[in-house]
Amino acid sequence: HNSSVKRRMTIDDFVRNNRGINDNEDVPREFLEEIFSSISSVEIRMSDEAGISALTDVHWDEALDTYGVTHPEHFDGADSLLVLPGDIRILDEEVFHIAWASAITAASVSFEESRDANPAQKSLEGFQSVAKCASALRLSPATDACISTLCKSTAIRSGPLIGATFKFGTNVKSQMATVALFGVARQCADWIRFDGW
Repeated sequence: HNSSVKRRMTIDDFVRNNRGINDNEDVPREFLEEIFSSISSVEIRMSDEAGISALTDVHWDEALDTYGVTHPEHFDGADSLLVLPGDIRILDEEVFHIAWASAITAASVSFEESRDANPAQKSLEGFQSVAKCASALRLSPATDACISTLCKSTAIRSGPLIGATFKFGTNVKSQMATVALFGVARQCADWIRFDGW
């Protein structure tokens, strides 16, 4: 999917790269062809590629300025849409405490109900945003809830291992949820390690 890739992987490359991954046995070629086709047709994007990691305090202030939101303690003119106290960020943790469970539920329902890759990807980006905020605020219940909900969405543990791996290999949404799960684990690694998860 990346236009900067000069030599794209072929189906033969993919099959060769996956030799012996099934208890030192090869997975049936037809199965690998379905996985390859699925990955080729639906790009899996991480939240960093969507620009979410670039949202810093400076970017937030620029966004507020763009929409005419001012920071002074008093109203400074007719161009202002909203007047905020000097340090509005003191409320971030309180607002996040109120919203995180509902945000995870909304992302989960949206992901489960999505029929196309783009809405599913947006839902997964919601999980990643909640996890990023949770780790920044050191709130392990929210981080744990993101991880456990994403684990359920992978469907890997939904039955016998042989059946679950086949189901996983043919289910694009399960694959997308797994990529998102690894992304959350990577972005929250310090916090997960600190909390002894």
